[in-house]
Amino acid sequence: MDDGFEGTTTAGTDPDGEATTIRRTARVRTPEGRKGVLDDQDLMVAVARGDASAFSALYDRLAPTVLGICLRVLRDRAEAEEVLGDVFLDLWRRADRYDSSRGAVAAYLVTQARTRAIDRLRSKARRQAREAGPRPEIDPGGAGRGETQELGRIGDVPRPDQVQCST
Repeated sequence: MDDGFEGTTTAGTDPDGEATTIRRTARVRTPEGRKGVLDDQDLMVAVARGDASAFSALYDRLAPTVLGICLRVLRDRAEAEEVLGDVFLDLWRRADRYDSSRGAVAAYLVTQARTRAIDRLRSKARRQAREAGPRPEIDPGGAGRGETQELGRIGDVPRPDQVQCST
């Protein structure tokens, strides 16, 4: 079965004996028409042309990083996976929006994911606030002088400027 990836993978250890990452590389046609291993920038060009194997390769390379950002912001795996899916679906549909002169592909996707994750948090907070019911309105002009003095007496807690230290 041809899954669009080269048959060789590399694995090993770094000088400290730590395991290195295994990366499958995409086998796609380069802009010149020859087959080869492409970097993220070249993969984005291929994705913009509608190349599904390039999209798959880009997803395999960058999804763990993007998911990590989403998890860090949302702290909920299901929501993080939804945002991950949204980011990559948007990438597939609108890959032409990426501008290589403005930064790396990974930075572009991480920024998209972080923004969407934060938007999701804000939306969730607004939804929870609506469900909790209306909040009492506060007069932005503040209370009258008599009301302020009354609030100062609640609980008979002295203000810091009223406390005297004895030595």
